[in-house]
Amino acid sequence: MANLLLFLTTFLFIFGWKITSSLDIIFLISCVTSFITLIILRPTFPKLIALIISLLLVISLYSGVIVILNGAADEQIFLRSVRSMINFIGGFSIAYLYVRRFGKKFSFQIINHIYLSIGLHAVIILLMYLNDTLRYLVYDMASTMSVVNDTTPIALGYRIPGLTYGLSTTSVVQMVGLLLLPYLLQHVNKSVWKPVYLLGALLIMVSIFLTGRTGLLFLILLFPLAMLFGNTKKEKKNIAKTAFNFMKIGAVGALLYFSFTFLMKFLPAYFREYTIEKAGEVTQFFTNSGNTETTVAIKSMYFLPTDALTFIFGSSNSGRGNMGYISSDVGFVLLIFSIGIIGLLIMLSVYLLSMNIALKTYVLDKKIAVVTLLVLLSSLMLNFKEVALFTRNQWSIQSLLICTCIYIVYMQREWRKN
Repeated sequence: MANLLLFLTTFLFIFGWKITSSLDIIFLISCVTSFITLIILRPTFPKLIALIISLLLVISLYSGVIVILNGAADEQIFLRSVRSMINFIGGFSIAYLYVRRFGKKFSFQIINHIYLSIGLHAVIILLMYLNDTLRYLVYDMASTMSVVNDTTPIALGYRIPGLTYGLSTTSVVQMVGLLLLPYLLQHVNKSVWKPVYLLGALLIMVSIFLTGRTGLLFLILLFPLAMLFGNTKKEKKNIAKTAFNFMKIGAVGALLYFSFTFLMKFLPAYFREYTIEKAGEVTQFFTNSGNTETTVAIKSMYFLPTDALTFIFGSSNSGRGNMGYISSDVGFVLLIFSIGIIGLLIMLSVYLLSMNIALKTYVLDKKIAVVTLLVLLSSLMLNFKEVALFTRNQWSIQSLLICTCIYIVYMQREWRKN
């Protein structure tokens, strides 16, 4: 029962939807778990946790001051910063509950539950794609259409955000599940869970196609890195020189391919006509020197504020609020307009510190360290296309992974002391 409760908590912490325009389930889960952990259980705060919270507090205060100085007309980045701090404390609290429940096996259980959460969300996405009634029910429950752009692909059901409010961002969130797969397969080599994970991988792959091309592109770029740097020397030797392992990898790949082909027979005709055709842009990215319809459009969105004060300190204008529209989707551009280069650097410092923490974990657990690095890197990469720093679903996963890395290092030190 406790395991199920932790899984549901993790699922809602990652994919919790909005209850009102300013309140969502992720925030509530963060508050409840923080109260249970910090007020009732009172764990010791690892210094690195406190340092990240301090940086998040600094960016919250900084963006708050910028908002006040500019007439409090656009509070989006300020609210995002405050929420990210509260969510990170929630991530730490949930990670501690796993440590308390599972002891030395806590890291596997966190990765396991993150993967299963992404797999469950993939099922929801697929069912919403196949059933209009369910799709409208979820959209109504989560107030999706009041948040996302009411574009034709979403309205027609060609692209499905699931319980989230993004497409490219959601496809990258789903992609994270496949980065976690090698770690899980390593730990359940002879377990009945192996077929479950492989079925989950198939569903996650389908969900990436149904949400956005970005997740597919990032998967092609990042999955080889996860395999290359996440394996031990012994594993690398086996993969490189053992024909049997090549056969296993080929068999799994063939199984997923034929399963995907079989599954396509049960999908609507517009899956081939729209989804597969759009996914072809990923191939074009590699065959046409990175020039696609999307990348060409994004190139025109790179520009900086002409006012020096705005460039340095920001104007609090998110580009999508009451202060006027900024004709760019690029995350780095919009963040500079909002909080300036100073605020952007503070934001980036959280990611750079977290990546450094993952590097410190590398000698203790290569796979978790590499996955954490790549998941953080995916946000920085996506920020070249749209605002991707501290986004709700991604930051929830990242908070759990960062805290997992910190606890791996922290517990190792404590065990050595004892």
